[in-house]
Amino acid sequence: MSRFQVVFMIAQCISVLYSWDISNSHRNDVILRHVSLYYLRAFLCVQSAENSTVTTLVESTWPENIIAIKPKAFPNSAFHLGRNKKDCEKIHQALSSDVDGNGYLWVLDIGSEHCPAKIIIFDLENKNTEILRSTLTGYNGKDLTSIKINPYTVGTADHMAYITLRAGLHLIAFFFHSRQFRKVAVSSGDDWPEDQVYPTDIAFTLDKRLYIADKDGNLYVTASMNTANDTEIKSNYLGTLLDQPRGLITDEKGYLYYIIPRFGAVVRWNPTRTLNAEGHDVLKFHTDSIIQILFGVRGSVWIAMEKMLTMRDHCLRIMYHFSNNAIL
Repeated sequence: MSRFQVVFMIAQCISVLYSWDISNSHRNDVILRHVSLYYLRAFLCVQSAENSTVTTLVESTWPENIIAIKPKAFPNSAFHLGRNKKDCEKIHQALSSDVDGNGYLWVLDIGSEHCPAKIIIFDLENKNTEILRSTLTGYNGKDLTSIKINPYTVGTADHMAYITLRAGLHLIAFFFHSRQFRKVAVSSGDDWPEDQVYPTDIAFTLDKRLYIADKDGNLYVTASMNTANDTEIKSNYLGTLLDQPRGLITDEKGYLYYIIPRFGAVVRWNPTRTLNAEGHDVLKFHTDSIIQILFGVRGSVWIAMEKMLTMRDHCLRIMYHFSNNAIL
């Protein structure tokens, strides 16, 4: 092994150990809510139960980067809530985010008792400049759960994202160009179990469709999602997942991954197989609360946890590559 390879491995280990150590800037009650990646940059939505004025949107380094950077407020501390809790221009509680193909970071801020929820979009390729913000009225921010961009509308007039709700009454679509929000109902194309679907989580497929899961663990799939200028989405029932899911995501082979919070399990379903226990691979059991599945560089698979691990980090690699069945 060359000297360069040794240095590279040591640097990578240091990065993995300390890149997400946010204990220095937050108290011990900090909870990780969501992570978005842009190359080797990581954007963390965090929450503190005891301190309502902490920074809730943090930029750090993805653990596979050679050089780690100290976590810092994104885009800077001036955007975050200070002593004036009624300042609705500030970020109150960043809950979820996503990055589109233009390098835009979409942030869902659920607001507070004093301020409504809002979406803020930053241009990561242009000095993290804010390029858009829009207020979401008529909803309690605590009822919102995530924001996910439709990757097949980027660069079109329908460039948009969906916001999911805890009760799953419908989806909320937000359109980039018009800056408008729209309720989007989901219905089933057959008679089981009923016409209306109550979506609690979604994931886009490689063939431009949308997986939709409801609170009972039923899984549906839509037709093509090239455009999204509709107030209703038609879906077809596929079957029932192993339990109520969280964190739906698909890989480059089209496999569907999700978390089963009740059992602390991460599982994977191959769509070419039957949607039952035999059609799933169990990838990981973990005692800590798993919040998200992520894909790192070169196809590695990671999980993120609410609480910090003993290695002073919130994430753990579970597979070196999604196409390899070797599980760590």
